[in-house]
Amino acid sequence: MDRAHRLTRSADYLRVRKTGRTWSHPLVLLQVAAHAGNIRFGMVVSKRVGKAHDRNKAKRRLRTICRQWLPRLRDSYDIVLVARPGAATVEFAQLEVAVGALFRRAGLLSTAP
Repeated sequence: MDRAHRLTRSADYLRVRKTGRTWSHPLVLLQVAAHAGNIRFGMVVSKRVGKAHDRNKAKRRLRTICRQWLPRLRDSYDIVLVARPGAATVEFAQLEVAVGALFRRAGLLSTAP
């Protein structure tokens, strides 16, 4: 994912957590805050998800899913996805459906075709 579409500073993560809204799913937690500019993503995967290879797998999957959804999302948001235990062990398609459902519930999809 391009650097322009990534949250890189811890202050940005804190701002999203404090000022944003949250939607949850058993596999992923979605936190969203308004931001002027490009849509930016951040991933949080704690040790509760599993060992290092499980955490890396969960991050890779979440990045791929965000890359696929990027053209359909509205700009001007900072989005943080927090992986929950099980995010690395479920099928990729299940994780993709979970993230898509959260994007829909949060109203992040653009109206343009």
